[in-house]
Order: sequence, then structure tokens, then C-alpha cells
Amino acid sequence: MNRSYTDLQNKKIAEAEYDESLKVGSPMIIQDGNNILTVGIVKEKFHYIISGLDGYVVENAETKEVIVLFQGSEQPFSLGGLIDWGLNDFPMAKNIFLQYQAATPQLYVAANKLNQILRDYPEAQISFYAHSLGGMDGQFALANVSDPSRIKEAHIYQTPNIYMQLTPAQRKTVDLLKYRIHNYVDDMDIVALRYPKSGSENSVGIVHHVDAKPVNNFISQHLWGGYIFDNDGKLREKEGTTDIERRYAKSRDLMRMGMYRFSLLKRKLAFNGLTGSEKIFLDSEHAQVLLSSVTKASQVAAEELKKIYMQSINEAEEIMTSTYIVPFGYSLSPEEVAEAYRQGGVNRQNIVNDIVETIKPYVDTGDMLSAEFDALASEINSGIRELLNHDAQLAGEFNQWKKMNR
Repeated sequence: MNRSYTDLQNKKIAEAEYDESLKVGSPMIIQDGNNILTVGIVKEKFHYIISGLDGYVVENAETKEVIVLFQGSEQPFSLGGLIDWGLNDFPMAKNIFLQYQAATPQLYVAANKLNQILRDYPEAQISFYAHSLGGMDGQFALANVSDPSRIKEAHIYQTPNIYMQLTPAQRKTVDLLKYRIHNYVDDMDIVALRYPKSGSENSVGIVHHVDAKPVNNFISQHLWGGYIFDNDGKLREKEGTTDIERRYAKSRDLMRMGMYRFSLLKRKLAFNGLTGSEKIFLDSEHAQVLLSSVTKASQVAAEELKKIYMQSINEAEEIMTSTYIVPFGYSLSPEEVAEAYRQGGVNRQNIVNDIVETIKPYVDTGDMLSAEFDALASEINSGIRELLNHDAQLAGEFNQWKKMNR
């Protein structure tokens, strides 16, 4: 069973990376208003003296998830702070400004640590949280993760963008994970360097451009001080900056991760050449990957068209209602004002009905395409089931090969 959190709850989980009171064996608890949530049990509190990497490993046995937290920089004049700032923050800032393709020792230790956690918890999905320097550690660790399909999600806050410091191979890995990594940026924070003003191009993950309030203290600005959440725990983001990435994240992730798993499986099966049965299996898997992502994308597009349609109708109805409002200083009745508008060409036909006639066909087409993709997916799945029902040996082989793809 998977658990999902609100934006506010995710931020509170990330804040826990700085909670020195957490002990191994104790629960990690966050409070959201009147809700008290147990994230999991602290399994490890790690501190690497030489590199300065600090953080927690938290396990939720119920959801079979492991939460990894990498801590940001310590106070500058502490021993840990001297290591964080002197050996990592400042050198990485130099690499970013001068566009060097290089990383510091703590980032390499972080990459090794994340892969060790994957080995320690072989059945778990990994959720990752980090802030500031921990976010640079996290970006680099995710770029070097041994099995990207094990990463359920990542939430990274107020950290420099190190995409250009990664090698082509490392960029390929984070691009594969792009729609599972959420990178939150308040651009009033001086630490959040080198991000595009909108969108997520040349960045690690989906960049969430936070519509933050200014805070007089730059440290508070860096520590989430400008973040604004609504009553449902949703973070306020700048309008239009992340729309495409968010709307189509699920379908794009299905495609990217599905094709990644498919390529690994094909490589395993093709090692000694493919049998006829293996070719049938690979064809069915390939078709299902493509169809699942296209079907999801068509559903999102259809829903978006409906949303635009309804919003347009509502706005048009508001305009029609406004034609009955008597302007200040006039002695006309509402009906007389509306009649004057109609004589001037403002009527239901060209305000409301024209919108219906223009947009409704696109909505209908979106619904039709979504239904057709759903039907095609059902037809293919039905065909595969029928084939396996008539061939017990092939059914057994399919089950065996599917286990290889998990």
C-alpha cells in the first residue's frame, strides 16, 4: 500500500533531516494541523566525519517504503560546517559558476550511500528528501543510482542546480527519473542557483517554481520561510511555470521507466538469442508499455480540454450576467441595459454559443481518442489472456519472465 503526502507534509518530512532528537528505533512523526502522521521508524542515523554527509534512513514496513533524508549544511563555524562549506559548498559553487563538470567528496559518498541503502532494503521502494547541500548530494546520488526503477519519488528543496556538472551518462539517469524528482525553487533564495525562469530544461527533475513571499532574513528565506500553502496543503507555485511537466508527468514516467525496464528485460532474454515464445512476450510487453503511457496522456489531454471548456463557459456566462448590471449614474433598468448590449452585438450567440460550437468538437474528439486507446489496451490484454489460456507452457514462461521485470 502506497502512501501519498500533501506538499506541506512533504516539506515537513524534509525538515526532519535537521531534527537531531531523532533516535534509531524511534518513530519519525510529522504534525500537519491536527493530524499527526507517523512516517516510519528511524533505522539509521548516519554521520560521515571526513566527508560531512549526515542523514537518516526511515522504514515504513506497512507501505514497504524506505525514506532517505540527506541533511543540508551545518553552521559555518562548527567542525561539520567547516567540512560542509569548505570542502563542498564553496567548491561546488565554483564548479557551477565556471561550468566545471566535477563533484566534491561528499557528493560521491552520498551516491555510494544511496546505492548501499538499495542493497540493504532489496524489496523496498525508495523515497528521497533533501535540502540545500543535501539537495546537491541527492541530485548526484540519483544520477548514480544503481537501479532507477527503485526510486519512487524525490523531493529536493532550495539547492543549486548541478545538472551541468553531471556527465552525459549521469544526465541520462536523472532524465530517466525526471518525472519522479520534484525540485522546489524559491528564486528569492540566493542558494537556489542556475535554474530556468520557467519549465525544467537542463535541470534535475521537475522544477517547481515557488510563488514565495519575501522574507527579510535570507536564512529564513532559504529555510522555506517564503513558502505559502493553501488549506489543503498545496504549495503555491508561479502560474504557468510547471504546467506541462505536472500535467503529463505520469504518462511520461510510464513511458520512460517502462522502456527502461523493457530494455533491461530484453537484454537478459536476448543473451543467448530469443526463442519464438520470448519474442511474443517481448512484443506484448512493448505494446503494453507504449499503450499505458499513450492512454494516460490521452486521458490527461481529454480532462484538460474539458477543464478549458467548462472554464470558458463559466467566464462567458459571467459576461452575459454582467450585461444586466446598470452602470453608475444611469437610470435604465437591467433589462434595458441588456437590450442595449444586444443591439451592440453582445448576445448569447456570440458570447456563449460560439464558444460551445468552437471548443465542444475538440472536447468530443479528446473523449473519443481516450476511449479508443482504452479499448485498444483492453483488446490487446484480452488477446494476450486468450493466448495464455490456450497454452499453459507459454503462460508459465510469461509468469517467469514477468518476475524478471520487477
